[in-house]
Amino acid sequence: MTRLIAERYDRLGGRLSSLSFALFLQRTYGFEVRLSWPYGRIHPMRITPEDVFSADFLDGRMMDPKDVRKILRRQNESPDAASQYRVIDALRNSDLPPDLDPGPIGPFSDVLPISCFSEPIQAAMRTLTDQVYSGVHIRHGDLVDGQWRHFGHMRRFVPFDATLHFIQNTCPPGEFRVHSDDPRAAEHMTEVAGHAGATGYDFVASRSFDGVDQDVFDIFHMAYAQEIIAPENSAYSGFAARYFDRPRHNQTLQSLQAWAEEHIHAPQDMISSHYAAKRHLFIIRVLQELDLTDRYFEDIHRLLSHVEDGGADNAELYLQKMRFPRPSAPTREFDADLAAYVAMMEDLKHYMPARGGVVRLTELIIAFEPGDRRIAPIKEAMEVIHPSKP
Repeated sequence: MTRLIAERYDRLGGRLSSLSFALFLQRTYGFEVRLSWPYGRIHPMRITPEDVFSADFLDGRMMDPKDVRKILRRQNESPDAASQYRVIDALRNSDLPPDLDPGPIGPFSDVLPISCFSEPIQAAMRTLTDQVYSGVHIRHGDLVDGQWRHFGHMRRFVPFDATLHFIQNTCPPGEFRVHSDDPRAAEHMTEVAGHAGATGYDFVASRSFDGVDQDVFDIFHMAYAQEIIAPENSAYSGFAARYFDRPRHNQTLQSLQAWAEEHIHAPQDMISSHYAAKRHLFIIRVLQELDLTDRYFEDIHRLLSHVEDGGADNAELYLQKMRFPRPSAPTREFDADLAAYVAMMEDLKHYMPARGGVVRLTELIIAFEPGDRRIAPIKEAMEVIHPSKP
């Protein structure tokens, strides 16, 4: 007998999506479905299955992730085992195994109805019906255990005015509920809208509900929106959109092109010097990934110089706003984020003035204790960008 194990090591949207796909396969083939809920290494998961699902739904479904690994190892050693387990980790239809056809896939609520969730979530969902609003997912990173993960990666941080530009070109004026790991995101969107003269676009902070984790409430709050605006690579808003099959407007790299080309000529500060500097680096990344750096070579030099003009603000920019965790001991998550940042600096080196780099990494170095091994890759990147004199 084939048993399907819904398992992912990322966070809530990905886990709920993979479970939904497994349940669609169960409906077609009659397979048993189990749920594995690992804590995760790169994406630590603080929300438990009991926070999300009802006791009746979980009864007989849960599998220990360690047992899953043991079972899969035994299967690899003995492929003819009578009971075959298969892991389903799909985020989209195309991720499903090619030999399994689930048939028509409708809204995820068809196989994961409201009754599957905990009583507090069911009560919260009942408060969201018959409301008219659009949902906006502003993804500025992943806040886990008090630390930010992956902050600053392309298309995870999208500047507020870039989001407004996209909304104005996609949706009519109306009420927009803002769902974000940044608690002030709605406030910032309102400020940016006022600066841009975008009348009729009302940005409202997400609500909360007693007894329901905010991340869990937000994903269903979004699901009840009449439409969803979100980064294209977000499994979180992806599940929300598919729960009731709501329209989802994806912020793609190409959708940011017009905004980036417009704002590289006018790098005004929309909110603060910290935000402006992050925003300028994001503009450069958009142009780089669209292979437009040659066209805007001089503008990129000027924009980088403008970033450096922040002076002492750069320390806050790179440490607080880039959200590098600063644990007492090195961690795999820190090293991964630092490597990504250094890689970005490597990309930028080709567009630096010959006299030396204008984006300095000194502020990162002074934040660490002498002898910290994490200083080495920063110094190496500095040497590439701004070689020391012989």
